[in-house]
Amino acid sequence: MFLPDGDIKLVLDYFTLLDSLAKVSALIGHNSHLDGWHDTLLEVICKLQNDFERIKQEQKEKLRANRAAKKAAKESSNSNDAEADSDGEQNSESESGYEGNSLQEGGYASGIKWQINLR
Repeated sequence: MFLPDGDIKLVLDYFTLLDSLAKVSALIGHNSHLDGWHDTLLEVICKLQNDFERIKQEQKEKLRANRAAKKAAKESSNSNDAEADSDGEQNSESESGYEGNSLQEGGYASGIKWQINLR
């Protein structure tokens, strides 16, 4: 079936709204060459709408999976860093013999650990 550019533009402009034969007929009824083909055009439009929706859902799932993987990797990295930091703090405190005031609770800035010991 051949569609003139104007009819193609109309179908694309109203693509998401075309969900019934009456709407398709109202939109392209002016084209006498398409008489008897409105139902076929509606079938094609509905198939494309379903395909686009499926693709959209697949992309959302991929995005969710990527975000979850990044979050899990970040949490894993943070827990590994915390374990390494606690091991290092125990070693440095026991070596210096000083277990006084440190900024362990709030001494992190931009991924750098700041520790200030006040004597």
